[in-house]
Amino acid sequence: MLVKFMPKGRAGIAYNSGKGRTHDPREPKCLAGDPGKTQTIIDSLDFANPETSVVLTYDREITDQEATQDIASFGRCCFQA
Repeated sequence: MLVKFMPKGRAGIAYNSGKGRTHDPREPKCLAGDPGKTQTIIDSLDFANPETSVVLTYDREITDQEATQDIASFGRCCFQA
């Protein structure tokens, strides 16, 4: 698994919701959270860069269950003291 932080931009939610995707055959999906609520919170912030996206990339196809487990593990590793 490769991890990439994308600190600037608002592309994460747009990518997952399919906005602007015309020739991309991939079908991303939201496995956790509510994209609408998240976008509302981001839009209410006045920081220069209110959103940071994190991309987890694999060299093989994984199941939704594996992805959910990896997301939870990543969150515990990064955000719990």
